[in-house]
Amino acid sequence: MVAFAAVCFFFGGTSAKAQRLAVGTNALEWLASADNAQLVVVTGERTTLHLDGLYSRRPFGEEIRLFSLSPEVRYWFIGRPFTKFFVGATGGYNDYWYKRKDEEHLGYAFTAGATAGYDFLLGKKVSLDLTIGAGVARYREKDGGVGFCPVPLKLGVSLFFIID
Repeated sequence: MVAFAAVCFFFGGTSAKAQRLAVGTNALEWLASADNAQLVVVTGERTTLHLDGLYSRRPFGEEIRLFSLSPEVRYWFIGRPFTKFFVGATGGYNDYWYKRKDEEHLGYAFTAGATAGYDFLLGKKVSLDLTIGAGVARYREKDGGVGFCPVPLKLGVSLFFIID
């Protein structure tokens, strides 16, 4: 997260204004027993850079472990971040292990895709974000299995606290 913030600081512009940050969490991922956190840096008048991290172990008692880290760039149509409609481009790295019946899957995947959503500004410091996204994953498993598959990349109802 520190490296992400440093990149945003150096590439976010050279203005003397303070950067606008937000921290948040995705309620849908919590319902799926996945610990998660999100960091957002405003990089321009219509752009933000997001970093989402997730760790899940045994959701719903299933034999699953998942670690995911996914950056996303968003473009806001209204002209102000955290306000109404946005589209985004996202990518990510996922490390997984799961067991289904007698099959065990251990591997990693890289993802890329597009997102869209709507943001409700609930106050000066609080925002509710609805996000959906899809894309493709390139996976490699320990047993040598390699491939591509379409995947849902984002499904979120996130609550953000905006820090000036």
